[in-house]
Amino acid sequence: MPKARERDGVYYRKDRGSWWVSYTDSNGRRQREAMTAHTRPQAVTARAGLMLKAEIEAQSGETAAEIDPFCNSIGGHIHIAAVTPDGFKWMVPPATQD
Repeated sequence: MPKARERDGVYYRKDRGSWWVSYTDSNGRRQREAMTAHTRPQAVTARAGLMLKAEIEAQSGETAAEIDPFCNSIGGHIHIAAVTPDGFKWMVPPATQD
C-alpha cells in the first residue's frame, strides 16, 4: 500500500513557474488558482485567505440564512488581514468610503 502523503493544497508547477493553491469555494466547488507568491509560506498564507473568504461567503449566502436565521446578520464587504511576526498586511483591504 502506498504511503499516505500530507497535502495542504499548495504546490509548485514547474511548467508554469509559479505556486498554485487548491481550495473549496463557497459553493463547494474545487478551485485551483495561480498565486503571485514567491515562496511556499506566502502561498500558504494566500490560500488561508482564500479559504477564509469562501467560509464567510458561504455563511452570508441565501442558503445559509434559510438554515440559520442568524446568518442574516453576516455579510457586507469582506476584508481580511494577515498578521505575522513581521507585521500586518491587508489581503483584502476594507472598502474605501468616498
